[in-house]
Amino acid sequence: MNPNYQPNQIAITEYKDGIRVPFYISTRKSRTEITGIRETAIAISLTSPAVEDRANQELVTFLAKALSTQKSLVNIVMGAHNRNKVIEITSMSQFELLTKLGLANN
Repeated sequence: MNPNYQPNQIAITEYKDGIRVPFYISTRKSRTEITGIRETAIAISLTSPAVEDRANQELVTFLAKALSTQKSLVNIVMGAHNRNKVIEITSMSQFELLTKLGLANN
């Protein structure tokens, strides 16, 4: 992860029920993990290929587990067929997201 990273670089949008977060996805990697920040998005590597919705399913499952929330509260709202995605996470604040993903400044 970029040591010069600042949480305010991520273009997180808060709305009445939660947040919308941009992600940059790389598929067919050896591990599923957060790999850093790419421009204004959180970069994630996934082991699944981007076919038959498998990468999207893996992304939602990975985020729900990492954020200790239900999969039904994690939804792809933009970019379902693109590596640039916007994920809506219901009932979560920006601070809570960054803390749970280990991206908050200490």
